[in-house]
Amino acid sequence: IMSTIAAGYFQATNSNIFNVLKLNVGTIGKRVVKKQNKLLSDYKYKHSEFPVDYLLSANFTIRNIRSVEHYDDSMIQSVFKQNHYNAFIIQMVFILIIVGLGFTIDNQFFRIPSGASLLLLFAIFISFSGFLNFWLGSWKTPFLVAAVLLINLLVQQQFLTHDNKAYGLTYSDEKAEYSYDAFHAICNDSTIARDKLNTISILNAWKRQTGEKKPKIVFLNFTGGGMSAAMFSSLVLQKTDSISGGKLMKNAFMMTGASGGMLGAAYYREIYLRKKMNQIYSHHSSKYVNNIAKDLLNPVAFTILVNDLGMPFRKFSLNGETYTKDRGYVFERVFNENTEFFLDKSLKEYKQMEEVAVIPMMIIVPTIINDQRKLYITPQPVSYLMKPLHQKFTKDSSVIDGVDFGAMFSKQNSGNLKFTTALRMNATYPYILPYVSLPSEPEVKVMDAGFRDNYGIETTVKFIHTFQDWIKQNTSGVVIVQVRSNSRNREIEKYERETIISRMLKPVSNIYANFLVRQEYDQNYLIAHTSEWVNGKLEFINFEYVAEKKEEEASLSLHLTDKEKQDIRKTMGRYHTQVSLVKLMKALE
Repeated sequence: IMSTIAAGYFQATNSNIFNVLKLNVGTIGKRVVKKQNKLLSDYKYKHSEFPVDYLLSANFTIRNIRSVEHYDDSMIQSVFKQNHYNAFIIQMVFILIIVGLGFTIDNQFFRIPSGASLLLLFAIFISFSGFLNFWLGSWKTPFLVAAVLLINLLVQQQFLTHDNKAYGLTYSDEKAEYSYDAFHAICNDSTIARDKLNTISILNAWKRQTGEKKPKIVFLNFTGGGMSAAMFSSLVLQKTDSISGGKLMKNAFMMTGASGGMLGAAYYREIYLRKKMNQIYSHHSSKYVNNIAKDLLNPVAFTILVNDLGMPFRKFSLNGETYTKDRGYVFERVFNENTEFFLDKSLKEYKQMEEVAVIPMMIIVPTIINDQRKLYITPQPVSYLMKPLHQKFTKDSSVIDGVDFGAMFSKQNSGNLKFTTALRMNATYPYILPYVSLPSEPEVKVMDAGFRDNYGIETTVKFIHTFQDWIKQNTSGVVIVQVRSNSRNREIEKYERETIISRMLKPVSNIYANFLVRQEYDQNYLIAHTSEWVNGKLEFINFEYVAEKKEEEASLSLHLTDKEKQDIRKTMGRYHTQVSLVKLMKALE
């Protein structure tokens, strides 16, 4: 018996498992098992990384840990099994509740805070980990590897996945051809000439409505930056237009830019249109700035948890086409709720108002992931923006860096595209919002405009270059107003001693961290050339959101705290903003 105990103890301490030896020879057998369990328990406790001597009871009193060696082993095992069974039932109920909440993404009442969604997400991971650890034991690692490979294969074969679509476009019929031949068909001399005449007609209408012989033509550019950029751009437009007595929007011909800044600009343009049509009392009310600053993060995070982590199955129909409800759908729905559904329109509904220059043209420019070309989304035909700045390269399709959305997807009803979808495509930051798949062959996906041009300068410069002759003959100069959510004068970072790891990562991390800085260098070069094209009659005016304290700067998020909103409002009263405001008023005289 003693030899058996010694052998069992040796095996248990080396394999680190309970109940290696189970004898059933009456009283002696039970004593042997208890003795073995006690030896093993003492050994494990002695070598435990976190030995436990005390516990905190339910009534918050500290108690000693009690020994359980006097309990029969079979009874302990039965209790463990019952507890695991109960835990399994609770996990299944929890998962069913999460799935059930997927039916509530349209209901404001169920949209919990993003922090709570994150905690629930961690709870799911921990629950799943415990489930695998208990039921599979040492097989959990091979199972996870096999599961990842299987899921990866199923996704590649279009199972267990879905594509987010551009709401309003037709996907069930013929696909648009996305190729060099298609580029040539859109961007040819006759098409470009026709589209130029259409835009010149709009320019003439704009000039007439200003009431001036040679007005200043204003181009408004907006940077990305989440809800802070959206609120700041809307606030700047409201204040500057009010102080100028409406002259800013009267002289503004075009708006373009990226991400959050364009959300605020599009909302203000719609408010301005409704005021001109006498549908609202005033477009300078502070409630509109409050509307654009409302939260978008919590509903998006909630939808990721209860809907997008699995396989989204809820659908909705628009113009006879069926689309999937996911976080992209919820983003647009909540954005419309926040802005009183003012922007719940199709792209073509703005066409006539732009043609008669009641409102400025707006060009939305998301980035095509496949080849990094720009996608020019506007109700007006703009094939002339597809070609590069210099004429001699126009016949080489490989240097075409943009695609006219309206022309490319005309057979897919491009005019029916929801305007909020165009704005979302322009603000699709990876992981936060889903990539939008377009009905083309091969299929193309689009993402945030900031990856090509976070400041909107490239589109503005290309437009000025295309119509430089008309601008020189019919205007007294060009004013480019840039509304940005950060400062141009960044602090120079101090050198720090590098580790081996930092030296390995720095080349890649520096490229990622400074890609916006490189855009600025390139665009400063473009602005210098633009001044030459208009005989030096160019003024570049910056409005920057700069926090009072660096550590209190508003985050690049879809959520703003009350303190961050207050800090953004205070920016309008700070010295650098007042200097820009005075400069703008003088430029508009």
